[in-house]
Amino acid sequence: MKGCAVRVWQMIVGATVDGAFGPKTGLKTIEWKRIHGLEETALVDLATWSKALSDYVVTYGMPDIEAGSYGRSVMFLQAVVGAKADGVFGINTTRKLTAWQREHGLTADGYASTATWNMVFEMLAKNE
Repeated sequence: MKGCAVRVWQMIVGATVDGAFGPKTGLKTIEWKRIHGLEETALVDLATWSKALSDYVVTYGMPDIEAGSYGRSVMFLQAVVGAKADGVFGINTTRKLTAWQREHGLTADGYASTATWNMVFEMLAKNE
């Protein structure tokens, strides 16, 4: 795992979000997998992502979000696009999201709707 996938994973398991999958993230992963009934390893495989993302969507949803939005879904998106994950969708998040959308062939409008979320989940499923 690398880059934004690590940041998102760290957010999900409650590790420090720094983009580096080190020993502390590994321990948090094992703990998270134990709680969720998965094999207790530090490997974040497709089964682990499937469980994590389905639980996350059920709990928090993936609403359309834009500048002025706030909350856990914003924090999740910020971890994906490389913005400071503070849960407040401001100008920096807009810039980072617009660049991320452009990089992934989406309409670069700074608005996270279904197309953006679908690309996020596709990318995370590939551990990118």
